[in-house]
Amino acid sequence: MHQLIPEVRFSRERYQVLCRIVLALSRLTRTCVALTLFFDMIVVCLCIYGLSSANVSTGMILSQVYQMTITLAGIAFVTGKWGRLHTAIHSICGALNNTNWTNFPTKILSKMNLLLTQCITKKSGIDVYGLFVLDNSTLIMISGTLLTYCVVVLQFQLDKDLTIKCRVRENYTTYEHTNSTKGAY
Repeated sequence: MHQLIPEVRFSRERYQVLCRIVLALSRLTRTCVALTLFFDMIVVCLCIYGLSSANVSTGMILSQVYQMTITLAGIAFVTGKWGRLHTAIHSICGALNNTNWTNFPTKILSKMNLLLTQCITKKSGIDVYGLFVLDNSTLIMISGTLLTYCVVVLQFQLDKDLTIKCRVRENYTTYEHTNSTKGAY
């Protein structure tokens, strides 16, 4: 009946130790992670903007695609590695949920319920100054932001190209109209 009590105590201690380690690691690395993600996002946005221009040489395209690939790989590495901390802490919840709790006393059940509630409600991981916590969804969030930026840049480039073509046609039509009316008088 009480043979799993040491395992439960170990799970609780493991969770608390992991939370302390992640909190200390978060305090130490949040500036580095925040600056890495911030500047990498700026580099990718500048590459996207540079690639959207009509007058880009092949060498420049290859250079920007290479830079963007390296930067995106860096973003994926940072979010993938640091996002695993969040998963490691919450893996304890999965282990506790899979345990058979029917034969345990109510005192232990209430402590485990408190631990599970704390585990579920506490957002643990590398906290980037309260903006977000690095977890599995961070890469999806960054990808969505970059995709939105791509759509906006492409839309503005299309609008700019159409505006230039319309102005050229207006100037050409005005020039033709002026020349044809001069000879009529």
